[in-house]
Amino acid sequence: MKQLGFLSQLDHPIEAVRQFTPAWFTVTMGTGITSQLLYTFPYPFPGLEQLGWAFWWLNIVLFTLFTIMQLAQAVIFPKEALLMLHDPTQSLFVGAVPMGFATIVNGIVFFCVPRFGSPAVEAAWVTFWIDTGLSLVSGWLVPYYMFMYHRHRMETMTSVWFFPMVPGVVTALSAAIVAKVVDNGRATQLLFTGYVLWGMTIPIAYFVIAIFFQRLMLHSLPAKESLVSCLLPMGPFGASSGALMSLGMVAMDVFNERTAPDANAALLSFGHSAAGVGLVAGLILWGFGVWWLPMIASLLCTQWGTLPFNMGWWAFIFPMGIYCAATDTLAKLTGLQFFQVMGAILTVAIFLGWICIMGMTVVRAWQGHLFRAYSPSQPMVKVPPEFSVRNGTNGV
Repeated sequence: MKQLGFLSQLDHPIEAVRQFTPAWFTVTMGTGITSQLLYTFPYPFPGLEQLGWAFWWLNIVLFTLFTIMQLAQAVIFPKEALLMLHDPTQSLFVGAVPMGFATIVNGIVFFCVPRFGSPAVEAAWVTFWIDTGLSLVSGWLVPYYMFMYHRHRMETMTSVWFFPMVPGVVTALSAAIVAKVVDNGRATQLLFTGYVLWGMTIPIAYFVIAIFFQRLMLHSLPAKESLVSCLLPMGPFGASSGALMSLGMVAMDVFNERTAPDANAALLSFGHSAAGVGLVAGLILWGFGVWWLPMIASLLCTQWGTLPFNMGWWAFIFPMGIYCAATDTLAKLTGLQFFQVMGAILTVAIFLGWICIMGMTVVRAWQGHLFRAYSPSQPMVKVPPEFSVRNGTNGV
């Protein structure tokens, strides 16, 4: 029974702080996107909005708890905090912080603006720029460490490589959401910021996905501990699609003869065409997932009974959630019932998946299994011997 006790797998409860990693923020990503999907469910019914509101508050509680633990680690165990940046797997999850925070920003627009009005609008505006800063730090800092300090090989590659860069496009999607509730001047800033963030993120993410495709062709499937990471590309597929469609609609609202009578001809033309181009491009990018999802699902099914549980299982939730959000956007823009039904099916599957994965996460976190992040020793270049680590159970 002792093995089932609180943090029984750790030598001391403080080890939960010492071995904490940003991979825990994938829980907030999954919880936050679930709250958004409940809010935008194609077939709403009484109580659904309140359920999404409850999930959003749970997300805030989790994000606050994980932030406190991450800061506590930096203060109490600064060496371990530095070691995390040098780890070739755990450091990639720095990108989970801005993506988890982006779901809170979106929730302010969805849940707080209708309830609290202009104060919530200001909160969404401020928190968006904070999230933008976090996304830029992740997009530049972690690749720098990947280039300078990490040792990677093609046969051990996973799709987590693009994780530090993806926050930019998630923030671009938030830009389109926040732009709906601010004035025209601020919406213009958000619009152009969103397109720049999209350009900084998606080309690199698709480069990495292409390399990962080659890795699958040459070296077969990743290790069973990492196999669920094959679903991660669904995130860029969905986010790139949804962001282009949403930003296009914002451009149409911002640059037209009624809202911007003094705009030049180029901007007016941009406003008229952006929505159509966004829909066409978004539909094409969404189509990537139509091929990828059944392919990876079939691969996972062949190994399902042997997959060990770890934090990487949250790859089932957020990437699929952001793809589902793009599906919902397609349903609104096209009016086709096919996308409405697809969005509803995906939302139900994601909600049930969240319940299962959160349940397993709580049990294994209570016992301390998921805090065993570091163990000897995966070599990394230009790092002192005491910083050598290998991937543990707290990640993929």
